[in-house]
Amino acid sequence: MALLTPKVSYRFYFIFLFLAFGIVIALLTSLINYNFDVQNIELELDKKADIERIRKYEELSQFTERLERYVASLRNSSALQDYIRHQDEASMNTTQQLFYTISSTNPALMQVRFLDTHGMEKIRIDWDTAQQWPEIIQPKDLQDKSQRYYFKEASQAPANSFWYSRLDLNAEHKKIEIPYKPVLRVASPVYVDQQFAGIVIINVHAKSFLERFKQSPFFNVILVDHDGHYLMHFKNKFSWSRYLNTGHTLADDYPDRIATILSDNQQQDLISMKTLYAAPLNVTSPKVLVK
Repeated sequence: MALLTPKVSYRFYFIFLFLAFGIVIALLTSLINYNFDVQNIELELDKKADIERIRKYEELSQFTERLERYVASLRNSSALQDYIRHQDEASMNTTQQLFYTISSTNPALMQVRFLDTHGMEKIRIDWDTAQQWPEIIQPKDLQDKSQRYYFKEASQAPANSFWYSRLDLNAEHKKIEIPYKPVLRVASPVYVDQQFAGIVIINVHAKSFLERFKQSPFFNVILVDHDGHYLMHFKNKFSWSRYLNTGHTLADDYPDRIATILSDNQQQDLISMKTLYAAPLNVTSPKVLVK
């Protein structure tokens, strides 16, 4: 019986070790390269997220500044001041026309009103999306709003300041309107001869703004309130969780991160949590999330 030397076996063993060693080196190199790439990606995401934070804050600032100009122009108008002083029909008509003119410049202004010291509507312009033009509400249809939270809070605001409501869904007769109408209210107290005379308040249909606000080339944008309820979510079924009683909130999706996300971040800094970023928007105390 001829015996074959195990040369081939040794050679196979050598090649196997060589290949195995080569694979280890390749794996280590790939791991190093992978980690390096991941770090670069994370740094790039951090940069993009911070740019997005700044852009969203600027968008919100521009939006609210425009609303404040509407309110201030009415609050400071000589027409309104004269009406408050004289309470006659001529000055009321002049002030109504001013409110109507301001309202007609922007279909998003659902309601433009002046409430007196007792919370009674004195001037009110409505613009429903189904209407072509705004409507001046007649005196017999004006209502007492003295018990509404927005009158109580706005009437206590300092002079020349602006009060913001929660961002919520419009309701008629205590039922949420369908299709949904996201509404933001902005008000300011009116003073005549250094005496409180009432408030100017506008109701703003925020749908168009929110549609623009959620646009981002790199991230899904989520807006939540200070309690972690979703106001706007890239999955529409989760939006308006507080008002639609969906039962689905930030705590359900990010239970381990919610405390960090909802922390009192007064500097509006970006909070980075790997692929989740958060930053506060301190106008009405919502926060914006980019994911």
